[in-house]
Amino acid sequence: MNLGIYKDVRIINREEDKKLKVAPIEGFSYAADLRDCIITVSEFYEAAKSQPIVFAKNEQGEFLALALMGLTTDKNLFVNEDGTWRAGEYVPAFVRRYPFIYVAHDGDKLTLSIDHDHKAVNKRKGEALFDDEGEASEYTNRVIDFLNQYQQASLHTQAMIKMLDDKGLLEDATAKMVQNGEPVNLTGFMRVNEERLSALGNSEVLDLIKSGAYKWVVAHLMSLSNFQKLLTYSEQ
Repeated sequence: MNLGIYKDVRIINREEDKKLKVAPIEGFSYAADLRDCIITVSEFYEAAKSQPIVFAKNEQGEFLALALMGLTTDKNLFVNEDGTWRAGEYVPAFVRRYPFIYVAHDGDKLTLSIDHDHKAVNKRKGEALFDDEGEASEYTNRVIDFLNQYQQASLHTQAMIKMLDDKGLLEDATAKMVQNGEPVNLTGFMRVNEERLSALGNSEVLDLIKSGAYKWVVAHLMSLSNFQKLLTYSEQ
C-alpha cells in the first residue's frame, strides 16, 4: 500500500495556519506514482468498473480494501502524461481527498492535517481554512464532513473484510500476466475464494446478505477482470 502522495503532512493549527489557503489542484500528477490505494465499500460499485479490488493487511494488522492502479510499484496507469485522469475511469476518494488527511494525535484522536508539499497549499490564494473570527471556514467544514464519511466507511470496510476472513473466505493470491512477452506476477494481496463462498451454509450466506457484505463480494469478484485492463494500459 502506497501512501507516497503525502510528503509533508502537518496538523492544521488554528494560530499558525490562520492565513492558510488551498487553491484548486489541477490534475492528478501528485498520484502518478500511486500503484494502489485504500478504498471503502461505499466505492466498490464504481471502483469495480475501473480497477481490480483486492484485500490486504496493514502493519497494524488491520484489513484494507485496495484499488490496484498499476503493475509496478511506482506507476499509476490511470494518470496520463499530462497529469489528467483517464477519461471515464473511477477516481478513488483516497485520491480526491488530497491534500487533506486525518492523522492520529493524542492517542487515537484523529486530527485534520494537510500536505504542505503541494503548491496549492499557500497563504496567497484559494479557499481559506479559517474565517476572520478564526473559526473553521465553510470550506474546511465541508472537508471535515467528507473525511468523517470516509473514516466511517473505512471502519465499515474493515469489519466487512474481517467477517470474510472469519468465515474462511480469504486466500492469498497472485495475478499472473504476460507484459510485452515477459511474465509479470503481482503478489501480496488477498481475494475471496469462490469455491469456499459457494460451499457456505445457508445461515452463513444469510449473514453475508443481511450485513451487506455479499454484494460487496460480488463487486470484488467482478472487479478482478480489470487486471486485463491494467495490462492493456501498461502496453499503450
